[in-house]
Amino acid sequence: MVRFRAEAVTFEAAPSHDLPVCWKEEDMAEPTYMRLGVGTTVGEAERLLILKTLRATQNNKTHAAKILGISLKTLHNKLNEYRKGSDMAEPTYEELKAKLAELEKQVQGRKRGAVDFKVSEKGGVSVYGLGRFPVTLYYEQWIRLLDQADQLREFLEVNKSSLRLKNPEA
Repeated sequence: MVRFRAEAVTFEAAPSHDLPVCWKEEDMAEPTYMRLGVGTTVGEAERLLILKTLRATQNNKTHAAKILGISLKTLHNKLNEYRKGSDMAEPTYEELKAKLAELEKQVQGRKRGAVDFKVSEKGGVSVYGLGRFPVTLYYEQWIRLLDQADQLREFLEVNKSSLRLKNPEA
């Protein structure tokens, strides 16, 4: 277990004379703080903190362990753990750049206003392109909805005056 110390998580308000030499801005090419999004697991936060500390100490494991407040043995064990699970390693800059280019190509390939269908992770059918978020229903739900298509169309026409229209010309 890694004990997180406040100065290891953020140094934005800390005076530079209080920081270890390896954490001072002028000695580092990258910021001396980490921002973690909501939903980041403790394990992932720990891994990122350890790797960032190693980078900041120029891979000096003894110094990194001291900053992190863990033993050198614990640090070695953690690093071995990360190597075994290397399929979860951080992607390289080139990999991220390639992935971004692929995603941009997918977005450009999609026509504005086009409707796409995909099978979700949980086995539902998701419809993209109707609004900001996809509409996802399971097979049986789609069949029930499609069976009611005439009633739905009639309901929409009867209530059109009280419905908010996204495109008034429709």
